[in-house]
Amino acid sequence: MIGVDHFYLYSTPGTREGLQHTLRPYLDNGLVTVKPWMTHYWPGDIVPYRQITAQNDCLYSVKDHAKWIIYIDLDEYVYLGAGLRTIKPILQEHDRVGAVLLMQSVKFERECNKRLIIECTGRASLDLLRPKMLVRVDGTRLVSVHKPVNPIKPAPTVLKITVIRLNHYRQRGKFNRTEDASLKELAAAELARRLAVRYAHQRKEHQQAGSKRA
Repeated sequence: MIGVDHFYLYSTPGTREGLQHTLRPYLDNGLVTVKPWMTHYWPGDIVPYRQITAQNDCLYSVKDHAKWIIYIDLDEYVYLGAGLRTIKPILQEHDRVGAVLLMQSVKFERECNKRLIIECTGRASLDLLRPKMLVRVDGTRLVSVHKPVNPIKPAPTVLKITVIRLNHYRQRGKFNRTEDASLKELAAAELARRLAVRYAHQRKEHQQAGSKRA
């Protein structure tokens, strides 16, 4: 699993049919956690905001027991180069508070109607505008889909594509959406406030539980 210890899968409406059956071996051995997410869509059905809230929920859910998170979609595959077999040497090289590592993406478009998209794709282009992230959780307060939202130090590091990249096997033209920048900023600010309150409350509960056991 290229050095990944656990997978958190956020399941939105329309993606749950048969999911438990498919993942049963991984659920049984504790490798995967499935979390139903946004049973009811937000007004306007704004896809990026659902993804942003899921990513930040995961960030705050694992802060007490994970050091790094890698954010990818189901149609993206991590490809390691330079003779690497796991991502751990990359994490060790950049292991510092607040580290955010950006992985560049290569898009592959569907060119036929076979069931598996990876069986009928052609190489499209290098996508420099939409990287995905490896994030050290202890120095990050809020993330968006392709970058951290909060100012952090040091600045995000763009990893060499010869070392690690994402192969993105995408459905051509499936989504055509627009985003309102001011609405996105307001949503991000409110989300950061709510998650900070939630994390502080959870941490207090853990501390109280620890005190009672002691």
